[in-house]
Amino acid sequence: MHASALVKDIRKIDGNILFSGIGGSFLKSENVTLFSHYNEINFIGLLSVLKNASFLKKKLNETARHILSSGYDAVILVDFPGFNLRLAEKIRNKYKGKIIYYISPQVWAWHKSRVKKIKTLIDLMLVVFPFEVDFYRAEGVNAFYVGHPLVSRIDSFLLKNTKQQSKLPVITLMPGSRNEEVLKILPGLVKTADLILQNFSARINILRSDNTDNTVIENITGGRNFEIVSGDNGNNYKTILNSDFVITKVGTSNLESGLLGTPFSAVYKAGKANYLIGRALINLDYISLVNIVLGKSIIREFIQSDFTPVNLFNETVKVLKNTEYRNKMKAGFGELRNVFKSMPVIKSAAEYIAEKVLFAD
Repeated sequence: MHASALVKDIRKIDGNILFSGIGGSFLKSENVTLFSHYNEINFIGLLSVLKNASFLKKKLNETARHILSSGYDAVILVDFPGFNLRLAEKIRNKYKGKIIYYISPQVWAWHKSRVKKIKTLIDLMLVVFPFEVDFYRAEGVNAFYVGHPLVSRIDSFLLKNTKQQSKLPVITLMPGSRNEEVLKILPGLVKTADLILQNFSARINILRSDNTDNTVIENITGGRNFEIVSGDNGNNYKTILNSDFVITKVGTSNLESGLLGTPFSAVYKAGKANYLIGRALINLDYISLVNIVLGKSIIREFIQSDFTPVNLFNETVKVLKNTEYRNKMKAGFGELRNVFKSMPVIKSAAEYIAEKVLFAD
């Protein structure tokens, strides 16, 4: 999604640029030639990556060969550091074009040692969190803040949309964008919804990513009277905005909920081995982006053993019934917006790329 928006912005500067890459429906809609679909390399957790290591190595080698044989003027890496940093390593010595990173790997959270690798591999680092600029520049990396694409996207959405009132509380469940996440997270969310409906009347939505199978969700919900909403065509923002409370998997949806001003809680559950490995590697007090950006607990995080229907039910009741608690959370979302607006965006990502590639001497 972010890559496709970047493609559109670059084409406004020069409409003759040709793009190809790894991606999905968003990039395809921007007439990007896909030489591979990102679902082929999109695995969660160390064990899943290890199980598919030989296939990933094959795709990595294929991608590197394709870049080196095709004469590209620039390679733009978007997030996804496990694959993208290895790709940069493979091509750097032989590739003569620019290697640009848009949306930094979260090296400030874990694997800080990767900064040294980034310094030697990447010509330009374009970051979306203001604090990342100082972090990278202290390490000698050429980094610039280009604004978070979600902020402008949600601002545009809010200009045309306001919250619709409902007679019943509206609670939206967001179990993740991959089938394996849904299988781990949705059963706990469904039990939470059962507990909610046993105690008071409410409307329950399940917001489904286009990347997940509807049958997976239907099998878990088992015929319950929940509304399954597809997240395409802006339905995700409308559904979040029109909710009174959202329970969502840790990830981008946390930032979206905060920027939309909808109270939420973040949940996550991983396999025991993946969880223990993650806890050992991550150097953060929080796991939700809202809390990370603000450096304090604005929303509750229910991770692993804390992710229980009773805990989530109690938090739901607290948010819906306790006005002071709810308003404090919303005030935190206002602080979140101020963080992104505290540092001016001198140039857009597209402008920095054009300067580095199109208009370079």
